Amino acid sequence: MPSPERSIIREVWAENLDQEMTLLRGLVDHYPYLAMDTEFPGVVARPIGNFRTSADYHYQTLRCNVDLLKMIQLGITFADENGNVPKDACTWQFNFKFSLSDDMYAQDSIDLLIKSGINFQKHEDYGIDIHRFGELLISSGFVLLDDVKWISFHSGYDFGYLLKVLTCSPLPGEEPDFFELLRTYFPCIYDIKYLMKSCKNLKGGLQDLANDLQVVRIGAQHQAGSDSLLTCSAFFKMRQIFFDDAIDDSKYLGYLYGLGSAVGSTAAQPVNSIATFNSAAGNDSPLITNASAGLFKMSADLTWLLIKNNNSFLVKRSGVQFSSEAGNLLNKNSFKFSGLANKKTIDIAAAASGRGVVVSTPKNKVTLTKGIRKSARSVAGLTRAGYRADLRKAALARVAAVLATQKPVKVAAKKASKGVRANKN
Repeated sequence: MPSPERSIIREVWAENLDQEMTLLRGLVDHYPYLAMDTEFPGVVARPIGNFRTSADYHYQTLRCNVDLLKMIQLGITFADENGNVPKDACTWQFNFKFSLSDDMYAQDSIDLLIKSGINFQKHEDYGIDIHRFGELLISSGFVLLDDVKWISFHSGYDFGYLLKVLTCSPLPGEEPDFFELLRTYFPCIYDIKYLMKSCKNLKGGLQDLANDLQVVRIGAQHQAGSDSLLTCSAFFKMRQIFFDDAIDDSKYLGYLYGLGSAVGSTAAQPVNSIATFNSAAGNDSPLITNASAGLFKMSADLTWLLIKNNNSFLVKRSGVQFSSEAGNLLNKNSFKFSGLANKKTIDIAAAASGRGVVVSTPKNKVTLTKGIRKSARSVAGLTRAGYRADLRKAALARVAAVLATQKPVKVAAKKASKGVRANKN
């Protein structure tokens, strides 16, 4: 007989992803409150330079780490407006592909997750492809809709990783642009940590809050499914006790704790920072100073992160930033020089005539001029025919961005010559 934990929290791996997402697309209509938590591999870098405020520094720290790292788990718990959850499973724990050999991480964070029961070998062998998950999430009915309410706890990093998955792009360079993007994909967010600022005697982390509210945890701490379920229970208990079951959206909707220089923060002094890293030795490792920075061997991913904003290949079209280097569809590394070239790649570029997009594969090149919808269908079909299906979302985003900047060509009407009477036969 399955344990209560197994029944309530459903595990999702690559093999059952499509099946579970089909189920959830129908579930969200009846249970539109989604409590969310992620597990990610810690903080490995801090930004270099001068910052206008401490809030700006915190956002830039978030941005560079989210751009560098991969999400490990996502937990989502479904509830209705009264806090009722589905009778059978109410929480879905998505387990993503992650390799301790190939992917970057902070050792102390990985140690904590291993102690919490996360099996990294299983993540490497059976984990969900993040690009496939992003495609399904876009069409899930979870995002882009203001009747879906997202509940979270101190969730700047959580939403950062979700935006990265949804947009298939690095996070915006400035915090206001981040919040604008956040409002587009997640119009309604309640961050419990931000709500706690108005609740007397509530403080600390999620488990501290649950203890104060006498909410019982189901599952293991520091696993995304259990944490999202606890977040859901804590939110509705808080709303009942401290807000009389009615939260003032003008005060609390859309705010993330620790981010947003205009959210109840005082003026901050400019911040100066040097790069710091969590090495395998943990947090006790010495900081990298300006003098020793040149001796530190950086990973290829980190090197690319530091130089990409000055890379001549990068362009921005219709708000989407991408590399114009042929074959570099994911904007990662350099396709020509990194050794990561794939013979099955496709490339999207603007047509030289200024009308349409050129789709190139190693064997063929075709120009599409029939508008965004028909062009997108053609590219989607091509990526299903063996040419890097993992690039489908990035390819479609680039097609839309290129075509959106091209103005329709107007054919000038011929003018009749003045002073010449038309001949009649």
